[in-house]
Amino acid sequence: MKKLTLWLVFTSLSFYLLSAQTSLASFEPIAAKPKIAALQSNTNAANILGISYAFNGSLYWNALNDSGEVVEKKKLRLDGTRVRPRGTVYAANQFFHFYENTDNHTMLVIEASDSGRESKLAKQQLLQKKENFIAHLADKNEFYALALHRKSKTLRVFRFNPTTQTFDVKEILLKDYLVDKLHKVKFRPIAQVKNLMPHEAATPLKGYLLATDKILLTIDGAKARGQGPTELLAIDWEAGTLENRIMGENGFALDDHSKSFVFQDRIFRIIATKERLTLRAYNLNDLEKIQEFHYTPKTPIDIMDSPFHTESSGNDGFYLFDPSRNAKDLEKDQAKKILKKLAVGAPFVLPESNGEGELLLTVGTHIATNGGGGMFMPGTPGTTISTPGGPVAMPGSPGMFVGGGGSYRLSRFFYTRLNATNLSHLSTDDSEESGVNPIRQFIDETLTAKHVYALTPYGDKTAIVHYLRSDKRIKVDLF
Repeated sequence: MKKLTLWLVFTSLSFYLLSAQTSLASFEPIAAKPKIAALQSNTNAANILGISYAFNGSLYWNALNDSGEVVEKKKLRLDGTRVRPRGTVYAANQFFHFYENTDNHTMLVIEASDSGRESKLAKQQLLQKKENFIAHLADKNEFYALALHRKSKTLRVFRFNPTTQTFDVKEILLKDYLVDKLHKVKFRPIAQVKNLMPHEAATPLKGYLLATDKILLTIDGAKARGQGPTELLAIDWEAGTLENRIMGENGFALDDHSKSFVFQDRIFRIIATKERLTLRAYNLNDLEKIQEFHYTPKTPIDIMDSPFHTESSGNDGFYLFDPSRNAKDLEKDQAKKILKKLAVGAPFVLPESNGEGELLLTVGTHIATNGGGGMFMPGTPGTTISTPGGPVAMPGSPGMFVGGGGSYRLSRFFYTRLNATNLSHLSTDDSEESGVNPIRQFIDETLTAKHVYALTPYGDKTAIVHYLRSDKRIKVDLF
Protein backbone atom coordinates (compact mmCIF):
# COMPACT_ATOMS: atom_id res chain seq x y z
CA MET A 1 0.00 0.00 0.00
CA LYS A 2 2.87 2.32 0.86
CA LYS A 3 4.46 1.82 -2.54
CA LEU A 4 1.13 2.31 -4.29
CA THR A 5 0.67 5.65 -2.50
CA LEU A 6 4.19 6.70 -3.41
CA TRP A 7 3.66 5.68 -7.01
CA LEU A 8 0.61 7.94 -7.17
CA VAL A 9 2.57 10.81 -5.66
CA PHE A 10 5.49 10.58 -8.05
CA THR A 11 3.56 9.88 -11.21
CA SER A 12 2.00 13.32 -10.74
CA LEU A 13 5.45 14.71 -11.50
CA SER A 14 6.29 14.83 -15.19
CA PHE A 15 9.96 14.27 -14.47
CA TYR A 16 9.29 10.87 -12.91
CA LEU A 17 6.53 9.79 -15.23
CA LEU A 18 7.43 6.77 -17.35
CA SER A 19 5.86 8.16 -20.46
CA ALA A 20 5.40 5.92 -23.46
CA GLN A 21 8.16 5.84 -26.01
CA THR A 22 7.07 6.10 -29.62
CA SER A 23 9.13 5.87 -32.79
CA LEU A 24 8.65 8.85 -35.11
CA ALA A 25 11.06 8.05 -37.92
CA SER A 26 13.86 5.84 -39.19
CA PHE A 27 15.64 6.75 -42.41
CA GLU A 28 18.91 6.20 -44.24
CA PRO A 29 21.45 9.04 -44.52
CA ILE A 30 22.46 10.17 -48.01
CA ALA A 31 25.98 8.78 -47.62
CA ALA A 32 26.47 5.05 -47.05
CA LYS A 33 27.22 4.36 -43.37
CA PRO A 34 28.65 7.83 -42.66
CA LYS A 35 30.88 8.15 -39.62
CA ILE A 36 28.98 10.96 -37.91
CA ALA A 37 30.77 12.55 -34.96
CA ALA A 38 27.84 14.73 -33.85
CA LEU A 39 24.42 15.86 -34.99
CA GLN A 40 21.96 18.54 -33.92
CA SER A 41 18.25 19.16 -34.32
CA ASN A 42 15.40 21.55 -33.53
CA THR A 43 11.69 22.00 -34.24
CA ASN A 44 9.11 24.69 -34.92
CA ALA A 45 5.53 25.10 -33.72
CA ALA A 46 4.26 22.77 -36.46
CA ASN A 47 6.62 20.02 -35.24
CA ILE A 48 8.75 20.17 -38.36
CA LEU A 49 12.00 18.57 -37.23
CA GLY A 50 15.28 19.81 -38.68
CA ILE A 51 18.30 17.49 -38.39
CA SER A 52 21.82 18.25 -39.53
CA TYR A 53 25.19 16.55 -39.29
CA ALA A 54 28.67 16.70 -40.79
CA PHE A 55 30.54 13.93 -42.59
CA ASN A 56 33.61 13.78 -44.80
CA GLY A 57 33.82 17.49 -45.50
CA SER A 58 30.12 18.09 -46.13
CA LEU A 59 27.08 19.14 -44.13
CA TYR A 60 23.81 17.25 -44.49
CA TRP A 61 20.31 18.57 -43.89
CA ASN A 62 17.20 16.48 -43.21
CA ALA A 63 13.69 17.77 -42.49
CA LEU A 64 10.81 15.64 -41.20
CA ASN A 65 7.14 16.54 -40.98
CA ASP A 66 4.98 15.74 -37.95
CA SER A 67 4.23 12.29 -39.40
CA GLY A 68 7.91 11.41 -39.53
CA GLU A 69 8.15 11.64 -43.31
CA VAL A 70 11.38 13.03 -44.74
CA VAL A 71 10.39 16.17 -46.69
CA GLU A 72 13.93 17.25 -47.55
CA LYS A 73 17.27 15.48 -47.61
CA LYS A 74 20.18 17.49 -48.99
CA LYS A 75 23.96 17.46 -49.11
CA LEU A 76 25.55 20.88 -48.68
CA ARG A 77 29.08 20.66 -49.97
CA LEU A 78 32.10 22.09 -48.19
CA ASP A 79 35.77 22.03 -49.10
CA GLY A 80 36.84 19.01 -47.08
CA THR A 81 37.22 20.89 -43.80
CA ARG A 82 36.54 19.79 -40.23
CA VAL A 83 33.42 21.20 -38.62
CA ARG A 84 31.83 21.18 -35.16
CA PRO A 85 28.14 21.77 -34.30
CA ARG A 86 27.56 25.01 -32.37
CA GLY A 87 23.80 25.27 -31.88
CA THR A 88 20.41 25.74 -33.51
CA VAL A 89 17.83 28.53 -33.71
CA TYR A 90 14.32 28.86 -35.08
CA ALA A 91 13.58 32.53 -35.74
CA ALA A 92 11.94 34.73 -38.39
CA ASN A 93 10.05 31.62 -39.59
CA GLN A 94 13.27 29.87 -40.54
CA PHE A 95 15.55 27.12 -39.29
CA PHE A 96 19.20 27.97 -38.64
CA HIS A 97 21.85 25.39 -37.74
CA PHE A 98 25.30 26.71 -36.84
CA TYR A 99 28.63 24.96 -37.36
CA GLU A 100 32.21 26.12 -36.95
CA ASN A 101 34.92 25.25 -39.43
CA THR A 102 37.68 24.38 -36.96
CA ASP A 103 40.39 24.73 -39.61
CA ASN A 104 39.81 28.41 -40.41
CA HIS A 105 37.11 29.18 -37.80
CA THR A 106 34.55 30.26 -40.36
CA MET A 107 30.96 30.20 -39.11
CA LEU A 108 28.76 27.97 -41.27
CA VAL A 109 25.01 28.54 -41.20
CA ILE A 110 22.45 26.11 -42.64
CA GLU A 111 19.27 27.99 -43.49
CA ALA A 112 15.91 26.36 -44.26
CA SER A 113 12.34 27.57 -44.67
CA ASP A 114 9.49 27.11 -42.20
CA SER A 115 8.56 23.86 -43.97
CA GLY A 116 12.11 22.55 -43.60
CA ARG A 117 12.66 22.79 -47.35
CA GLU A 118 14.78 25.13 -49.50
CA SER A 119 17.87 24.54 -47.37
CA LYS A 120 21.12 26.30 -48.25
CA LEU A 121 24.50 27.00 -46.71
CA ALA A 122 26.04 30.37 -45.88
CA LYS A 123 29.63 31.02 -44.74
CA GLN A 124 30.71 33.97 -42.63
CA GLN A 125 34.20 34.83 -41.38
CA LEU A 126 33.93 36.36 -37.92
CA LEU A 127 37.34 36.00 -36.32
CA GLN A 128 40.27 38.32 -36.72
CA LYS A 129 43.87 37.11 -36.70
CA LYS A 130 44.90 35.52 -33.35
CA GLU A 131 41.31 35.61 -32.06
CA ASN A 132 39.68 32.50 -30.57
CA PHE A 133 36.10 31.47 -29.86
CA ILE A 134 35.45 30.76 -26.18
CA ALA A 135 31.70 30.13 -26.30
CA HIS A 136 28.76 29.50 -28.63
CA LEU A 137 25.33 29.87 -27.04
CA ALA A 138 21.97 29.11 -28.64
CA ASP A 139 18.56 29.04 -27.02
CA LYS A 140 15.26 29.11 -28.92
CA ASN A 141 15.59 32.19 -31.15
CA GLU A 142 18.97 33.61 -30.13
CA PHE A 143 22.52 32.63 -31.06
CA TYR A 144 25.70 34.22 -29.72
CA ALA A 145 29.39 33.57 -30.39
CA LEU A 146 32.05 34.97 -28.03
CA ALA A 147 35.61 35.52 -29.21
CA LEU A 148 38.70 36.60 -27.25
CA HIS A 149 41.61 38.59 -28.70
CA ARG A 150 44.32 38.23 -26.11
CA LYS A 151 46.72 40.91 -27.37
CA SER A 152 44.11 43.68 -27.57
CA LYS A 153 42.40 42.43 -24.37
CA THR A 154 39.09 42.46 -26.20
CA LEU A 155 36.04 40.21 -25.95
CA ARG A 156 33.90 40.41 -29.07
CA VAL A 157 30.29 39.29 -28.73
CA PHE A 158 28.54 38.30 -31.96
CA ARG A 159 24.75 37.99 -32.15
CA PHE A 160 23.03 36.42 -35.14
CA ASN A 161 20.42 38.59 -36.81
CA PRO A 162 17.83 36.25 -38.40
CA THR A 163 16.32 39.05 -40.48
CA THR A 164 19.53 40.05 -42.24
CA GLN A 165 21.11 36.60 -41.68
CA THR A 166 24.34 38.24 -40.60
CA PHE A 167 26.10 38.76 -37.27
CA ASP A 168 26.02 41.98 -35.27
CA VAL A 169 29.02 42.54 -33.01
CA LYS A 170 29.97 44.46 -29.87
CA GLU A 171 33.39 44.80 -28.26
CA ILE A 172 34.17 44.71 -24.53
CA LEU A 173 37.57 45.69 -23.13
CA LEU A 174 38.73 43.24 -20.45
CA LYS A 175 40.97 43.55 -17.41
CA ASP A 176 44.29 41.72 -17.59
CA TYR A 177 43.40 38.93 -15.17
CA LEU A 178 40.21 38.13 -17.10
CA VAL A 179 42.14 37.91 -20.36
CA ASP A 180 44.50 35.37 -18.80
CA LYS A 181 41.61 33.44 -17.25
CA LEU A 182 39.62 33.20 -20.47
CA HIS A 183 42.56 32.32 -22.69
CA LYS A 184 42.20 28.79 -24.12
CA VAL A 185 38.98 27.92 -22.29
CA LYS A 186 35.70 26.76 -23.77
CA PHE A 187 32.33 27.18 -22.07
CA ARG A 188 29.71 24.47 -22.43
CA PRO A 189 26.29 25.88 -23.39
CA ILE A 190 23.53 25.03 -20.92
CA ALA A 191 19.91 25.35 -22.02
CA GLN A 192 17.24 26.01 -19.41
CA VAL A 193 15.25 22.92 -20.40
CA LYS A 194 14.44 19.52 -19.00
CA ASN A 195 16.33 16.31 -19.53
CA LEU A 196 19.86 17.66 -19.40
CA MET A 197 22.40 14.93 -18.74
CA PRO A 198 24.68 14.68 -15.67
CA HIS A 199 27.84 15.27 -17.70
CA GLU A 200 26.46 18.66 -18.74
CA ALA A 201 25.90 19.71 -15.13
CA ALA A 202 29.30 18.37 -14.00
CA THR A 203 31.46 20.54 -16.26
CA PRO A 204 33.18 23.47 -14.47
CA LEU A 205 32.77 25.94 -17.38
CA LYS A 206 29.17 26.76 -18.30
CA GLY A 207 27.44 29.37 -20.42
CA TYR A 208 23.79 30.43 -20.12
CA LEU A 209 21.33 32.62 -21.97
CA LEU A 210 19.13 33.62 -19.04
CA ALA A 211 17.00 36.30 -20.70
CA THR A 212 16.88 38.40 -23.83
CA ASP A 213 20.29 40.03 -24.39
CA LYS A 214 21.70 38.53 -21.15
CA ILE A 215 24.63 36.09 -21.15
CA LEU A 216 26.14 34.48 -18.06
CA LEU A 217 29.41 32.56 -17.94
CA THR A 218 30.33 30.62 -14.79
CA ILE A 219 33.72 29.23 -13.78
CA ASP A 220 33.79 26.69 -10.93
CA GLY A 221 37.20 26.67 -9.32
CA ALA A 222 38.23 30.12 -10.48
CA LYS A 223 41.76 29.70 -9.14
CA ALA A 224 44.48 27.41 -10.46
CA ARG A 225 44.07 23.62 -10.51
CA GLY A 226 40.30 23.70 -10.27
CA GLN A 227 40.27 25.20 -6.79
CA GLY A 228 38.67 28.33 -5.42
CA PRO A 229 35.28 30.03 -5.62
CA THR A 230 32.86 30.33 -8.50
CA GLU A 231 33.24 33.36 -10.73
CA LEU A 232 30.23 34.82 -12.56
CA LEU A 233 30.72 36.83 -15.75
CA ALA A 234 27.51 38.63 -16.78
CA ILE A 235 27.39 40.14 -20.26
CA ASP A 236 24.74 42.69 -21.23
CA TRP A 237 24.46 42.78 -25.02
CA GLU A 238 22.56 46.06 -25.29
CA ALA A 239 24.84 47.92 -22.90
CA GLY A 240 27.98 46.24 -24.23
CA THR A 241 29.26 45.62 -20.70
CA LEU A 242 30.69 42.77 -18.63
CA GLU A 243 30.28 42.49 -14.85
CA ASN A 244 32.25 39.90 -12.88
CA ARG A 245 31.39 38.67 -9.40
CA ILE A 246 32.92 36.02 -7.15
CA MET A 247 30.90 33.84 -4.79
CA GLY A 248 31.92 31.28 -2.23
CA GLU A 249 33.71 33.20 0.49
CA ASN A 250 31.03 32.34 3.03
CA GLY A 251 33.17 30.50 5.54
CA PHE A 252 33.99 27.30 3.65
CA ALA A 253 36.73 26.20 1.30
CA LEU A 254 35.83 25.29 -2.27
CA ASP A 255 37.80 22.88 -4.42
CA ASP A 256 37.27 20.53 -7.32
CA HIS A 257 34.64 18.68 -5.29
CA SER A 258 32.25 21.59 -5.83
CA LYS A 259 30.08 22.61 -8.77
CA SER A 260 27.36 25.17 -9.47
CA PHE A 261 24.32 25.35 -11.73
CA VAL A 262 22.25 28.40 -12.65
CA PHE A 263 18.52 27.95 -13.03
CA GLN A 264 16.14 30.84 -13.63
CA ASP A 265 17.06 33.53 -11.06
CA ARG A 266 19.07 31.31 -8.70
CA ILE A 267 22.41 29.60 -8.53
CA PHE A 268 22.68 26.19 -6.87
CA ARG A 269 25.95 24.81 -5.49
CA ILE A 270 26.99 21.34 -4.38
CA ILE A 271 30.05 20.47 -2.30
CA ALA A 272 30.65 16.72 -2.07
CA THR A 273 33.46 15.06 -0.09
CA LYS A 274 33.72 12.01 2.13
CA GLU A 275 33.22 14.25 5.15
CA ARG A 276 30.26 16.33 4.01
CA LEU A 277 27.56 17.03 1.50
CA THR A 278 26.43 20.64 1.31
CA LEU A 279 23.73 22.02 -0.98
CA ARG A 280 23.24 25.76 -1.15
CA ALA A 281 21.03 28.03 -3.21
CA TYR A 282 21.62 31.75 -3.77
CA ASN A 283 19.71 34.60 -5.32
CA LEU A 284 21.45 35.29 -8.61
CA ASN A 285 20.96 39.05 -8.38
CA ASP A 286 22.66 39.71 -5.03
CA LEU A 287 24.20 36.28 -4.26
CA GLU A 288 22.37 36.17 -0.93
CA LYS A 289 21.89 32.65 0.42
CA ILE A 290 18.30 31.38 0.19
CA GLN A 291 18.56 27.80 1.43
CA GLU A 292 21.12 25.33 2.72
CA PHE A 293 21.17 21.59 3.40
CA HIS A 294 24.21 20.10 5.14
CA TYR A 295 25.04 16.46 5.92
CA THR A 296 27.91 14.47 7.43
CA PRO A 297 28.52 10.70 7.42
CA LYS A 298 26.58 10.50 10.69
CA THR A 299 23.46 12.42 9.61
CA PRO A 300 20.80 10.78 7.41
CA ILE A 301 20.23 12.68 4.16
CA ASP A 302 16.62 13.53 4.89
CA ILE A 303 16.00 15.40 1.63
CA MET A 304 16.34 12.20 -0.40
CA ASP A 305 13.09 11.48 -2.23
CA SER A 306 14.54 8.43 -3.96
CA PRO A 307 17.21 5.85 -3.25
CA PHE A 308 20.76 6.68 -4.30
CA HIS A 309 20.66 5.36 -7.86
CA THR A 310 23.46 4.27 -10.17
CA GLU A 311 23.22 4.65 -13.96
CA SER A 312 26.01 3.19 -16.02
CA SER A 313 26.85 2.79 -19.67
CA GLY A 314 29.76 1.35 -21.62
CA ASN A 315 30.61 -0.01 -25.04
CA ASP A 316 31.82 -3.36 -26.40
CA GLY A 317 31.09 -5.01 -23.08
CA PHE A 318 33.60 -2.88 -21.19
CA TYR A 319 32.62 -1.79 -17.68
CA LEU A 320 34.78 -0.33 -14.97
CA PHE A 321 32.14 -1.50 -12.52
CA ASP A 322 30.06 -4.64 -12.66
CA PRO A 323 26.48 -3.26 -12.87
CA SER A 324 25.15 -6.29 -11.00
CA ARG A 325 27.30 -5.34 -8.00
CA ASN A 326 26.00 -1.78 -8.10
CA ALA A 327 22.35 -2.57 -8.57
CA LYS A 328 21.51 -2.21 -4.88
CA ASP A 329 20.30 1.33 -4.26
CA LEU A 330 21.35 3.10 -1.07
CA GLU A 331 18.85 4.75 1.28
CA LYS A 332 18.92 8.05 3.16
CA ASP A 333 20.20 6.55 6.42
CA GLN A 334 23.32 5.19 4.66
CA ALA A 335 24.91 8.62 4.57
CA LYS A 336 28.49 7.40 5.09
CA LYS A 337 28.34 5.16 1.99
CA ILE A 338 26.59 7.84 -0.07
CA LEU A 339 29.14 10.54 0.77
CA LYS A 340 31.96 8.14 -0.06
CA LYS A 341 30.48 7.51 -3.51
CA LEU A 342 29.73 11.19 -4.15
CA ALA A 343 33.39 12.02 -3.51
CA VAL A 344 34.45 10.05 -6.63
CA GLY A 345 34.11 11.88 -9.94
CA ALA A 346 32.70 15.32 -10.67
CA PRO A 347 29.72 16.33 -8.48
CA PHE A 348 26.66 18.02 -9.94
CA VAL A 349 23.31 19.47 -8.98
CA LEU A 350 20.71 19.66 -11.73
CA PRO A 351 17.51 21.67 -10.99
CA GLU A 352 14.41 21.35 -13.16
CA SER A 353 10.86 22.67 -12.88
CA ASN A 354 7.74 20.59 -13.37
CA GLY A 355 5.47 23.65 -13.70
CA GLU A 356 3.55 22.91 -10.51
CA GLY A 357 5.34 25.11 -8.01
CA GLU A 358 8.07 22.53 -7.43
CA LEU A 359 11.70 22.14 -8.31
CA LEU A 360 13.12 18.70 -8.90
CA LEU A 361 16.81 18.43 -8.11
CA THR A 362 19.09 15.64 -9.26
CA VAL A 363 22.04 15.52 -6.85
CA GLY A 364 24.97 13.30 -7.68
CA THR A 365 28.36 12.69 -9.24
CA HIS A 366 29.47 11.84 -12.78
CA ILE A 367 32.38 9.65 -13.87
CA ALA A 368 33.56 9.20 -17.44
CA THR A 369 36.50 7.92 -19.42
CA ASN A 370 38.02 9.29 -22.58
CA GLY A 371 37.66 6.16 -24.69
CA GLY A 372 41.17 4.83 -24.19
CA GLY A 373 42.31 6.06 -20.81
CA GLY A 374 40.93 5.44 -17.39
CA MET A 375 38.32 6.62 -14.95
CA PHE A 376 38.35 10.30 -13.99
CA MET A 377 39.17 10.75 -10.31
CA PRO A 378 39.31 14.00 -8.32
CA GLY A 379 42.82 15.32 -8.62
CA THR A 380 43.55 14.37 -12.22
CA PRO A 381 45.12 16.74 -14.74
CA GLY A 382 42.50 18.90 -16.41
CA THR A 383 41.22 17.24 -19.55
CA THR A 384 38.38 17.02 -22.03
CA ILE A 385 36.69 13.64 -22.27
CA SER A 386 34.48 12.36 -25.08
CA THR A 387 30.91 11.30 -24.37
CA PRO A 388 27.94 10.66 -26.67
CA GLY A 389 26.68 14.09 -25.70
CA GLY A 390 29.86 15.82 -26.81
CA PRO A 391 33.15 16.87 -25.19
CA VAL A 392 33.09 17.43 -21.42
CA ALA A 393 35.68 19.60 -19.68
CA MET A 394 36.72 18.23 -16.29
CA PRO A 395 38.54 20.15 -13.52
CA GLY A 396 42.22 19.52 -13.04
CA SER A 397 44.87 19.16 -10.36
CA PRO A 398 47.72 16.66 -9.89
CA GLY A 399 46.42 13.11 -9.80
CA MET A 400 46.02 9.98 -11.87
CA PHE A 401 43.71 7.88 -14.01
CA VAL A 402 42.80 4.32 -13.07
CA GLY A 403 41.28 1.57 -15.16
CA GLY A 404 41.15 1.77 -18.94
CA GLY A 405 40.08 -0.08 -22.04
CA GLY A 406 37.12 1.79 -23.51
CA SER A 407 34.57 4.58 -23.22
CA TYR A 408 32.50 4.52 -20.07
CA ARG A 409 30.26 6.81 -18.09
CA LEU A 410 28.54 6.39 -14.77
CA SER A 411 26.30 8.64 -12.72
CA ARG A 412 25.30 8.19 -9.10
CA PHE A 413 22.50 10.39 -7.85
CA PHE A 414 19.30 10.89 -5.90
CA TYR A 415 16.25 13.09 -6.45
CA THR A 416 14.84 15.72 -4.10
CA ARG A 417 11.72 17.88 -4.36
CA LEU A 418 11.80 21.53 -3.27
CA ASN A 419 9.25 24.30 -3.00
CA ALA A 420 9.89 26.53 -6.01
CA THR A 421 9.43 29.72 -3.96
CA ASN A 422 11.42 29.25 -0.75
CA LEU A 423 13.29 26.05 -1.71
CA SER A 424 12.19 24.21 1.39
CA HIS A 425 12.07 20.43 1.14
CA LEU A 426 8.67 19.03 0.19
CA SER A 427 8.45 15.94 2.33
CA THR A 428 6.17 13.01 1.64
CA ASP A 429 5.45 10.15 4.00
CA ASP A 430 8.07 7.44 3.59
CA SER A 431 9.08 8.83 0.21
CA GLU A 432 11.73 6.24 -0.56
CA GLU A 433 10.65 5.14 -4.03
CA SER A 434 10.59 7.07 -7.26
CA GLY A 435 10.17 6.34 -10.91
CA VAL A 436 12.98 6.44 -13.44
CA ASN A 437 13.57 9.24 -15.91
CA PRO A 438 12.68 7.43 -19.16
CA ILE A 439 14.99 9.57 -21.30
CA ARG A 440 18.04 8.91 -19.16
CA GLN A 441 17.05 5.27 -18.99
CA PHE A 442 16.82 5.08 -22.79
CA ILE A 443 20.20 6.77 -23.24
CA ASP A 444 21.90 4.53 -20.67
CA GLU A 445 20.27 1.24 -21.62
CA THR A 446 19.69 1.56 -25.38
CA LEU A 447 22.36 3.92 -26.67
CA THR A 448 26.00 2.93 -26.49
CA ALA A 449 29.13 5.06 -26.42
CA LYS A 450 29.28 4.61 -30.20
CA HIS A 451 25.94 6.35 -30.71
CA VAL A 452 25.64 10.05 -31.44
CA TYR A 453 22.42 11.72 -30.38
CA ALA A 454 20.63 15.02 -29.80
CA LEU A 455 17.71 15.92 -27.53
CA THR A 456 15.08 18.31 -28.84
CA PRO A 457 11.83 19.68 -27.36
CA TYR A 458 9.01 18.42 -29.57
CA GLY A 459 5.64 19.96 -28.67
CA ASP A 460 4.90 18.64 -25.18
CA LYS A 461 7.38 15.78 -25.69
CA THR A 462 11.10 15.34 -26.14
CA ALA A 463 12.62 13.91 -29.32
CA ILE A 464 15.84 11.90 -29.25
CA VAL A 465 17.56 11.83 -32.65
CA HIS A 466 20.18 9.09 -32.63
CA TYR A 467 22.50 7.31 -35.02
CA LEU A 468 24.68 4.21 -34.86
CA ARG A 469 26.89 3.59 -37.85
CA SER A 470 26.31 -0.18 -37.87
CA ASP A 471 22.53 0.40 -38.00
CA LYS A 472 22.89 2.53 -41.17
CA ARG A 473 19.86 4.61 -40.14
CA ILE A 474 19.04 7.84 -38.32
CA LYS A 475 16.22 7.23 -35.86
CA VAL A 476 13.88 9.54 -33.97
CA ASP A 477 12.08 8.46 -30.79
CA LEU A 478 9.59 10.54 -28.83
CA PHE A 479 9.12 10.56 -25.07
